[in-house]
Amino acid sequence: MATIELKGNLSVSNAEKLHKTLIQTLQQNNTITLDVSGLEDIDVSILQLISSLYSSMGQKGKPSFSGSFSSLVKKRLYICGIIPDPNMDDKSIVSAIDDKMGEAS
Repeated sequence: MATIELKGNLSVSNAEKLHKTLIQTLQQNNTITLDVSGLEDIDVSILQLISSLYSSMGQKGKPSFSGSFSSLVKKRLYICGIIPDPNMDDKSIVSAIDDKMGEAS
């Protein structure tokens, strides 16, 4: 199992580095945890990478999440249509992400 810490404001400028990290980690591990405790904000390019991770994991399963989502990340997930309510608790957010990202893969 590997944990990838998502920190700060992640945007398209971080996408290439995160993409390489995800690929390398996926090649070496069957399970991946995304730690969102230090994540302040996120844009659609990072959400696309997370969606791609779901697709890439295929039969290996799906990534798990640790930490709490910031209110700004919740707002972004809501605006992008991934969660139905920006005031959801973390467990419900993960369930909604699993549902949406699983559909896309």
